[in-house]
Amino acid sequence: DEQRTLIKYLHDLGIMLTYGEEDADTHVLRPTWVTKGCYALINSDAAKAAKGLIDRGLINGVLEPLGYGRREQRFITEMMTRFQLAFERKEDGREKHLVVPLLPVEEPYRQDWAHPLQFEVHYKTLPKSLISRFIFKMHGDAWDARWWRTGIFLDLDGCHARVDADTAAGRIYIKVEGPTERRKKALLVIRRELGGLTDAGLKPVERAPVPDHPGLTVSY
Repeated sequence: DEQRTLIKYLHDLGIMLTYGEEDADTHVLRPTWVTKGCYALINSDAAKAAKGLIDRGLINGVLEPLGYGRREQRFITEMMTRFQLAFERKEDGREKHLVVPLLPVEEPYRQDWAHPLQFEVHYKTLPKSLISRFIFKMHGDAWDARWWRTGIFLDLDGCHARVDADTAAGRIYIKVEGPTERRKKALLVIRRELGGLTDAGLKPVERAPVPDHPGLTVSY
């Protein structure tokens, strides 16, 4: 018990990394060893060319020359998942990892919206990591893998939704289209997930656009 308490304190202080009983056999005494491996993948030309969709061969090609064996490589990809930098995805029958910060910058799909329910969240400062973490959190509800660096399309209870971040303007824009009785429920799911990821110090303000008055919003 005293050993576990000490390890927790060292982890909280950032002196070492550990992640509970499931990783009891792996404790990292130099946290930079983890970040070096993670950012080697994020900054690799091969991963960028693959638009963030990396397989075991690519991971080995980047990390093995840096001294990471196969077991250590698995640990690094597990840490990227824990840090909400990447998630597992099956592509062409093979297990791969999608690195969220390497998603395409351009939105890959344009949706025609008839009369969507619209919503905005305004921030004094909007960290780029917030939308990345939202994409990570909601990727299981993605609509046909339609995502990009700053946004994602969602399929929620029969409704289609688009969540997009403009970090320069400090705003997140939300559109929801579908059965009237379900749209508010879908919007509530999105608002709740964003709220769970938002630090209280960011002090977001929720606003609703006024129909037929572009650019005009009112406090929600």
